[in-house]
Amino acid sequence: MTRIIPMLLAFAALAAPAVSLAGDGAGNREERMAKLEARVGKYAEKCKVANAPARCAQVKQKLGARIDKIQARITARLAAINQRCSVPAPGKGCAKKGERAALLLQQVLSRLSALERRL
Repeated sequence: MTRIIPMLLAFAALAAPAVSLAGDGAGNREERMAKLEARVGKYAEKCKVANAPARCAQVKQKLGARIDKIQARITARLAAINQRCSVPAPGKGCAKKGERAALLLQQVLSRLSALERRL
């Protein structure tokens, strides 16, 4: 019994942070988008000058590739939603969830396009 209690306390201490970090993903999406926007802002601040450092070309290429990769995944997800919801008898998820997801993905795509134009 004296061995079990400390082991249970250690397990609870390790499990609590994992449970508290789990969420619905909305905050995670916004945090990632804010981080990407900050990176593009930092690039624009340092590299959109007359005597830009040589590394700026590499940073621009890397940021552009990252944005393109995200846009490709979002476009694929939108295509999957459209395909799933365009059947004659779509499921219950297409009525509101599909529309909301498509709208949200379109908003993210427009934000990514704006970031790409800043590069």
